[in-house]
Amino acid sequence: MKLGPVLERVQAGEIELANDLRRAAERHASQHDVFHLGHQLADRCDEIARGLAPFVEKYGRHPDEPDGDDATRRFVERMRRATAAIVGRAEPSGLLLLRDLRDLYVETSEVQIDWTIARQGAMAARDRDLAVSTLTGMQETERILRWLKTRIKESSPQVVMG
Repeated sequence: MKLGPVLERVQAGEIELANDLRRAAERHASQHDVFHLGHQLADRCDEIARGLAPFVEKYGRHPDEPDGDDATRRFVERMRRATAAIVGRAEPSGLLLLRDLRDLYVETSEVQIDWTIARQGAMAARDRDLAVSTLTGMQETERILRWLKTRIKESSPQVVMG
């Protein structure tokens, strides 16, 4: 059964999303909604990631399953983010906000797909508790996506035409 690595990926995605929401919130502290809601959503991501811990432990990674691809992917992603952060500092604040919101939207979409995969695995395993947990995670991730999309729609006209 390969549900363990799937759950580990979802959990890692939630933790990374929480960290990135906090970074964006701090970077755009003058945008009060971004600051406050960014921190609230990050706290919720952390809470959901902690809730997955018993399932990650239950379904754990099997010794014969390689994790090299994940390690490489995480390294490349960290490098991409670090480069973007350095380059992004030169952008005007409106463009930086839009870029950060867009990046968060893409990242959140990836987490949403991972939740979908985990949910299908939970249903295949007939694990009712995990299915409920994955549904909650999917709903919370959808909430973040809706907020990001709305915020992008609100900011875009001012930035693009300003």
